[in-house]
Amino acid sequence: MPLKSYKLSNCLRNTFCKEERLSSKIQIDLLFEKGRYFNNFPIKVVWIDAVFESSFPAQIIVSVPKKNFKKAVDRNRIKRLIRESYRKNKSEFYNYLTAQNIKMAVGFVYTSNEMPDYSDVESKIVLILQKIKTQHAKGS
Repeated sequence: MPLKSYKLSNCLRNTFCKEERLSSKIQIDLLFEKGRYFNNFPIKVVWIDAVFESSFPAQIIVSVPKKNFKKAVDRNRIKRLIRESYRKNKSEFYNYLTAQNIKMAVGFVYTSNEMPDYSDVESKIVLILQKIKTQHAKGS
């Protein structure tokens, strides 16, 4: 089985692979310097059309400031919640990106100082992914 079809089938199974994480220092710097921002409290979102070598149409990074949550356990839990809700709701977003033939880097920064519920995070992520699609359609 070719590598790309394997990864595509993984994407259809709602997995979150290592290649879907934004880890390049250059890409991260570019994302936060030249990316487009919007705020959907409690998550601040920055996104940019990107060029990277991956079979996936989007890469994401999740950040929770140490200033708001001193304990690493709390920061990691919030990051896990955001990644999980993204993983479950990314399929429609990926369909849009592949139809437009673009690749995108997205950053999620959690800005509140209260521990969220999974249902709240999931509803916000769904709204955020829809808003990114509409903003991209307007900007293109």
